[in-house]
Amino acid sequence: MDEVNLLPDHLVDVIMDAASAGFNLVEREGFRYQHGARFSLVGIDGHRGDIITLKAAKTLAAWQGRDAVETQDVETAAELSLPHRMRRQPFSEMGSAPTAQNTAF
Repeated sequence: MDEVNLLPDHLVDVIMDAASAGFNLVEREGFRYQHGARFSLVGIDGHRGDIITLKAAKTLAAWQGRDAVETQDVETAAELSLPHRMRRQPFSEMGSAPTAQNTAF
């Protein structure tokens, strides 16, 4: 929520209203448009990795001829897209790095 709080007050109000109601209503110059609003709150540290993992999982599923992502797609995507983003633990041995699967799942 800290990132949302950095926005101007009127934008925070619109976002919070849409998040609580589950939809957003836009009314401008006689036009009215309502659309669903689903939110996923993520922190600044890592949201790009999440997005890349999601896109990679969707790509893997499509490559296999499937319309839906399966758990294996997410696990494989995480192995491909997250290792370079992970920090080594302070007491781990030199040269060892955690695997995306062990850390994320």
